[in-house]
Amino acid sequence: MLKRILLSFATAALVTVQVQAQNNYGCFTPIHKATTLFGIQLTPGVPFLSHQNAYGGSKLNAKPTLKCGVGFNLGFMLTDKNAIQVEANYQPMGSNYSGRVYGGSLEREVRLNYWSFPVLYKHYFFNDQIVESVSADKPGKIKWYAEAGPYVAFLAGAQMNNKLNGQEVTIQDATNTETGPNPFVQDVGDDQQLFVKTDLGIVVGGGLDMALMEGLYFNVGLRGMAGFKDINPEKFRVDNPYKASTNAMIAARIGLQMRF
Repeated sequence: MLKRILLSFATAALVTVQVQAQNNYGCFTPIHKATTLFGIQLTPGVPFLSHQNAYGGSKLNAKPTLKCGVGFNLGFMLTDKNAIQVEANYQPMGSNYSGRVYGGSLEREVRLNYWSFPVLYKHYFFNDQIVESVSADKPGKIKWYAEAGPYVAFLAGAQMNNKLNGQEVTIQDATNTETGPNPFVQDVGDDQQLFVKTDLGIVVGGGLDMALMEGLYFNVGLRGMAGFKDINPEKFRVDNPYKASTNAMIAARIGLQMRF
C-alpha cells in the first residue's frame, strides 16, 4: 500500500514540475553558475516490514519502533529550481513483534542495518520574482522542496532476538511447533542468513531549506521509503500463504547543507 502511494506521489510531482517549468520558461532555464551542495543529515523514523515472515510458525503482532539513520549528501543544482542529490546513509531498519506461540509468549526483535544510496531529483518552489535574490542566502530565507528517486541498499548487519517466556532463545526454539522442531530453520547459524544482501526501492519526500548564513542551510522535511524487493531468501519463503516482506519507513530528515 505504501509503495503504491509513494509511486503515485512521485509521478504526480514529476508531472507538476514539468508543467510548471514549461509554463514559466518553456524549458528548464540553466543557472548562471553551477552550484555544488554538500550536507550531513539525520533520519529518525519508524521502519516496518510490509509482511511478517513467521518461518512456518505462528504470526505475531507488530509493534512500532523508532530508529535513526545518519549520512551525508552531495548534490548539483541543474537550474534555479532543480537539483540532483546523491546520498550515502547508514540506515537501521527492522521491526518488533510479540504474541503467543507454541510454548508460550514470544517477543521478537528484527534489527537490519543498511548502507543506503538514494539518487534524488529535487525541485524547489519559490516565486519567480525572487529568483534573482536567492543566491544572496539571506538569513531566514526559506525554500520549499519536493524530492523523489530510487535507492539501492546493501545489508551491513542483521540480528534477530527472540525471547520465549522472557528467556533468550534461538530461532530454532522460537519457531517450534506442536509436531516438533521447525525444519526450515534448523541449519541457521548466523542471523544474516535469514535476509538477502541487497534492497531496491523508492524515496519520496518534501520539506524546506532555511538559510542560516550565506552558503549554509538548515534542512528539515519528511520522507517515505518503500522497498520493491523481498528481503527473505527463497529458502525461507515457507509461510502458507506466503507474502513478500519488503522494507518501508516514514522518517523525518534533519540536516545542514553547504552550497558553494
